[in-house]
Amino acid sequence: MVKGFDKKIRKFVGAYTEKRGIFFTCGNSEEDIKLFCDISSHTEERQHILLRDSAYFSRMTEAYGEDCMFFFAKMDLHKFIAFLDTQPQDEQTQKDREEAERWLEHGDVVPMSALQMIRSNDTAYLLYSGFDDRVFPRFRTTNQIRYEAMKYFRDRGCSVFSFMGIKGDLNDPLSDFKLKFNPTVVEYIGELELPVRPMLYRFMNKFLPFAKRVYIRAALLIKGKK
Repeated sequence: MVKGFDKKIRKFVGAYTEKRGIFFTCGNSEEDIKLFCDISSHTEERQHILLRDSAYFSRMTEAYGEDCMFFFAKMDLHKFIAFLDTQPQDEQTQKDREEAERWLEHGDVVPMSALQMIRSNDTAYLLYSGFDDRVFPRFRTTNQIRYEAMKYFRDRGCSVFSFMGIKGDLNDPLSDFKLKFNPTVVEYIGELELPVRPMLYRFMNKFLPFAKRVYIRAALLIKGKK
């Protein structure tokens, strides 16, 4: 499975993360849901989008049970500092040590990234993901966390891991990222619309995108004040 990945993805899978004290967990408890929402909030702020709240994920967990799982990449800070002790003591090593020691003030383990998966029959669907870009983003845990989720569901009988779509022209950063995992791209005919009230259709087609942007900005502002 790993051999088909882009070499930039392969670099961060396996020993690279293990040596740096990065490890992976999964679960679907209320604590897992809360942690997932906390990590996702950084993606919301960074990309100016609004994702689902904890009540939504709780309902999904109730409906799907163990077929709904949340995966996390975390760093054992003590293990990471021990790794730094074995490295050349240059400027980057010192910077990493200082950052690790700052995070130690909040606990021995710091969460880095997360994703949510749903299993249906022999397919595992990646629905939501996020990462905290304050915590060593250059270690690319968004790469290996997907690999860990693939292994988890493969070992439970899944033969398909769905990244949930890409743009048709493949000309965007998200598509570029997904294609590095050497996927099989299946193209569907797409969605067709038949306006039955042409004037109302044209009005709504122009108004809804604007209303959506206003709603998201207002919701993020309210959320930031809480």
